Amino acid sequence: MKKVGIIGASGYTGHELIKLLTKHSGVELVFLNSHSHSGKKVSELYPDFVGELTYTDWSITQINNAGIDLVFLALPAGHAIEITKQLDEKIKVVDLGADFRFKDMAKYKEVYKVDTDLNKNEAVYGLPELFRSEIKTARIVANP
Repeated sequence: MKKVGIIGASGYTGHELIKLLTKHSGVELVFLNSHSHSGKKVSELYPDFVGELTYTDWSITQINNAGIDLVFLALPAGHAIEITKQLDEKIKVVDLGADFRFKDMAKYKEVYKVDTDLNKNEAVYGLPELFRSEIKTARIVANP
């Protein structure tokens, strides 16, 4: 069973991911980070959700020390890069936002108005029809 968490869990994308992951038999959903909704039940924010899961606000240190296998990032442009830099290198990352989609840093800066020094070459574009073998071994996957 893979230990998984979501950072940015209270937005629409995070909510849809929660619904998918709670039905996956190979996943233990360990944390659902949301700064603005920490302590609230998911069902308080999304009445369509059935269950007792509660939003958390774990620190990067807590995440790094929890034995997490995979973190999904559902964040606005520029935030996933900074968080990924702080995560333990053993933790795999799937970015549901745009931070790792462009390899061309000049294009990324032009489109998202965000400056970064992260080596985005370590990220694989998550289209399995084209990059299946790379996705299997990648630490960071840029979700299409």
